[in-house]
Amino acid sequence: MRITQQRIAEIMNKGRFGDRISKRVDFFLSLLILVNLIAVCLESVDSIAAIYGPQLFAFEMISVTIFAAEYALRLWSAPMHPDLKGDSATGKRLTYMLSFTGIIDLLALLPSFL
Repeated sequence: MRITQQRIAEIMNKGRFGDRISKRVDFFLSLLILVNLIAVCLESVDSIAAIYGPQLFAFEMISVTIFAAEYALRLWSAPMHPDLKGDSATGKRLTYMLSFTGIIDLLALLPSFL
């Protein structure tokens, strides 16, 4: 399990040169953020929302599910991240949760859950 956790940590963090999977995950998540922003903007236009509201809502729910899975994977693999401070797995997870990136990730998810 430790090897899997290490590999997930590598994939979820910025892709290294030559790590195609990590680079693809980075690209996919960046593209999903961009498309999600476009969908939210389109949803705010009444005439578009009247026609495509259910599809835009479904896309938002799928996106939120993917972002929640990303956050969970980052938390789970945090103990393998060499840059995080902490003496224990829980300490490293708390360090991630309280980091700028961790707070932004959580704030992006909370409105959909609340």
